[in-house]
Amino acid sequence: MLKTIQIVFYVVFLLTSVCECSSGYGLLKFFSGVKSTSLGENFCSVYSEPETIYYNPAGLVESQSFELRATYLRWVADINKSDIIVSKKIRDFNFGFGINYLWTELEGVSNRFSFSSYLLTLSAAKKINDNFYAGISGKMIKEDVSVESSSNLSSVVDFGVILRKQRLALGGAIQNLGVTISSTADENDVLPLLLNFSLSYITSSNSLYLFGVKYIPVDEDTTLSFGYEFGFKKTIKEQFVFRIGYVMKLGVPVIDENGLLNFRLGVGFRKEGLVIDYSLIPVSFDLGFYHYIGFGLSYF
Repeated sequence: MLKTIQIVFYVVFLLTSVCECSSGYGLLKFFSGVKSTSLGENFCSVYSEPETIYYNPAGLVESQSFELRATYLRWVADINKSDIIVSKKIRDFNFGFGINYLWTELEGVSNRFSFSSYLLTLSAAKKINDNFYAGISGKMIKEDVSVESSSNLSSVVDFGVILRKQRLALGGAIQNLGVTISSTADENDVLPLLLNFSLSYITSSNSLYLFGVKYIPVDEDTTLSFGYEFGFKKTIKEQFVFRIGYVMKLGVPVIDENGLLNFRLGVGFRKEGLVIDYSLIPVSFDLGFYHYIGFGLSYF
């Protein structure tokens, strides 16, 4: 009986930690990308970065000829998350492919709980002209929960654009438009339609400022984000930068020092073709901090 109660508590904690809202498919709302996470979890107006396939596929424009990223995060309640992104420029198009995997498992004397979610993403982007980029992503997501013996498989698409004027960029994306292909659950989870907007500015010293708004209608969830990147950028191949971000959910009161938990910190290193990114994510004063690590390769 005690083990059953522990597992039930664990499931509730897991779902509230990952989803933080009423709709399902938590992986579609979970932050992805080490650099983007440390800058406030909104990358909608950033371009030339593989991580943009999770926020706005148009951001693949001006990526290098070939890029590879791999990340790992050990999250609350023994939740593990990893992803791999590959981007490639072919003629006038930039393509990206991502594999995102989130899983956890709990062993008891007479019970076993496991949860896993897979997300496959295929993106394409094109530079229409110097001031306008456009992109599209197709995604397949699958979730399995052992306690409910349920499994869901859905297909969704994302559309995104970036308007750019010299150092200023405005990005917008509609994400998670799709249908449930198959489900063994009593009730199908609702796909979390997501509206994403972001404004970014690169200074003459190559520092980056970010402001973003994300809205999930089914959850009535609005999130504001701010990000700032600065440091030493000798060339695009040689960089050592610091990052700071802030994430604020509207309607959620900030109480005393708990506002500090909304901050994100990170560093980034680039040397020739090697890329290393790190993000520090506070969860609570009881649960502590979590570390998000990424490695990559770039070929120019």
